[in-house]
Amino acid sequence: MTLRTIVVGLLWSAAPAWAQDAGVADGAGSPVVQDIADLSLDALLDTPIEVASRRKEASRAAPALLTVLTRDELIASGARDLSDVLMLVPGFTQHLDVQSTIGIGFRGLWAHEGKVLLMVDGVEMTELLYATNQLGMHWLTNTLERVEIIRGPGSAVYGGTAELAVINLVTRGAAELEGFEVQGRYGQMASTFSDRTLSIAAGKTLLKGDLGLSVTGYFGEGNRSGREYRTHAGESFSLTQQRASATDPGQANLAVKWKDFTFRLLVDDYRGNSVDGLGALATRRNEAGDDVVTPGRIVYRTLAADARGQVHLRENVTLLPRVHLRWQQPWRVGDLNSSLFFNKAVARGLASLAVNWGITQAVDLLAGVDFTLDHGYVVRPDLAGTGLHTDFASLNPQDPSRVTIWNVATYAQVQWETSLAEVTVGGRFEYNSQAGPSFVPRIAVTKSFERLNVKLLYSGAFRAPSIENLSLGQGVKPERAGVGEAELGYQLNDWAYAAVSAFVIDVAQPIVYGVDPVTQVEAYRNFGNMGSRGLEFEARLKGSAGFLRATYSLAELSPGSDVSAYQVEATRSQALGFPTHKVTAWGRLKLPVGFSLNGSAVVLGSRYAIVGAPDVPALTRLPWTAVLGVNAGWDCPQDWVLKGLSVTLGVNNLLDQNVPFVQAYDGGGAPLPGRERDFFVRLGYSRRLGD
Repeated sequence: MTLRTIVVGLLWSAAPAWAQDAGVADGAGSPVVQDIADLSLDALLDTPIEVASRRKEASRAAPALLTVLTRDELIASGARDLSDVLMLVPGFTQHLDVQSTIGIGFRGLWAHEGKVLLMVDGVEMTELLYATNQLGMHWLTNTLERVEIIRGPGSAVYGGTAELAVINLVTRGAAELEGFEVQGRYGQMASTFSDRTLSIAAGKTLLKGDLGLSVTGYFGEGNRSGREYRTHAGESFSLTQQRASATDPGQANLAVKWKDFTFRLLVDDYRGNSVDGLGALATRRNEAGDDVVTPGRIVYRTLAADARGQVHLRENVTLLPRVHLRWQQPWRVGDLNSSLFFNKAVARGLASLAVNWGITQAVDLLAGVDFTLDHGYVVRPDLAGTGLHTDFASLNPQDPSRVTIWNVATYAQVQWETSLAEVTVGGRFEYNSQAGPSFVPRIAVTKSFERLNVKLLYSGAFRAPSIENLSLGQGVKPERAGVGEAELGYQLNDWAYAAVSAFVIDVAQPIVYGVDPVTQVEAYRNFGNMGSRGLEFEARLKGSAGFLRATYSLAELSPGSDVSAYQVEATRSQALGFPTHKVTAWGRLKLPVGFSLNGSAVVLGSRYAIVGAPDVPALTRLPWTAVLGVNAGWDCPQDWVLKGLSVTLGVNNLLDQNVPFVQAYDGGGAPLPGRERDFFVRLGYSRRLGD
């Protein structure tokens, strides 16, 4: 097998069905697969991906700024989950929300709610009540084939939860596996274990490649930290008590592919503990009627079914139908005696039809329509007002226990390849029954030469208010953004590549979250303006001896930003909780007989956190911090009797730095301690059936 055919095979099984008509096949018509770890740098840069524009394109030519991390790179970095992966990617940071929840920051802006879309195999997983994505042992790397990230807006393609970025986690499918794989991981901090997980993946192509079956899944337990948590008021609680920082994942992913159609069933069950009761320590009323400090158990559940395919009307005209059903129960605290009690659910149905028309060899049109129906309901309406439990009275006074919101969207995109450049022009129009209309344009000019690639991009973007945004913030309207980006990349030789990019983001009417410190009532409202600007740089080396990737990113607030909850008055150019500078590096050195030496480094610039009593906030400047990791791996050679066995031994946070998760807004939450020094072992065994 050649190196290039492995990449095509890997992409084949994970890509949406409508994007699978361009694969490389063997004489029987089935895709040919090989190991992506052996690909040359040139082949990696030309790897076709579909996340940027819903059609396969090489990452250098795609109309977006992209980061793609392969399975080999994920393993080498020592990353156990998406949280660790994002720390390696330019622009991404992580911050504290409420109830010990960790969310995404991007390019100096708080992006946790409704600004970053998270997908698994192209299936949207961002929760539908608050439009958030929870990090920390939630999305494990064990079953992933690669991670695709749009470092920029995706609203024109994906709608109102992709304002700033899009993350697509691509799992191992039938073509990659052709058998089964089992992995176990155990990590130990000084005071408690950090993680203990088991993952299983199995898949097989049948009937000359027409049928593909695969299933992946994992479950386990984790702890975010073993340090001590201290509120602004000075209350303290050891996170080792009652597993106060527990993060316990569980997921199953079943895929069935028949020719040009794919059906996928996803179940995600993520559980964690929180001792943060919106600024004070969380309590539970015991049998004696006393309020005792007790971590609340928070559950996030998702059940999603997705069917999509392609129907070839003519050689150059393809219909792309899709049906999607999803049920979610996020932020659930089922203990009636807990101060964090909350129990709501939401169901979504989506029907989509698109057409891809190759008008000429140089002009391609993609157009379609999406219809979405969301139905939110209160599981225990009789307990509205208990703990954090609320109803939907502001949206549906006639029946406060439920609310229904519909959304219709139409989009079109033309890609025109000329002798000078490839031009992409498109837009998306949406109408939401509660939030009203939204329109976003998109224009991109890209050119890929033999060694040089250039991108000039402008996109409108928006954040559509989610159900709870609307329920807790009467009159909240969609926030609007305009994003300008430019990238210049150059492949120096067969093993070295570098790219530099710049961005400017302007957000009008940002939707801002807040909690009244007296009544503990949540609220949302639109504010004035927010924005950021900055630079991102990446260098890549890859050869027969291994690889090295290094990045630098700079992000600061734009001069016109005027949302005080996000800003540091001392600088005005720095957002609360965000470092201006971030440097990362990770790589692998291959050694004889299947051994390798791997390492990673993340350096965060100084940032500001609010520490102290909420009525007398103390703004504290946190110093530069370096988080280092090192591990050694062994993959048993294929001609040995133990072929398929892999072992990794390593340590993360080698210097035992305390890198706390800091709120990115003035919300009264004290910093949450980060992970301690973490020694880990990973054991894996894979077997291709028929070998």
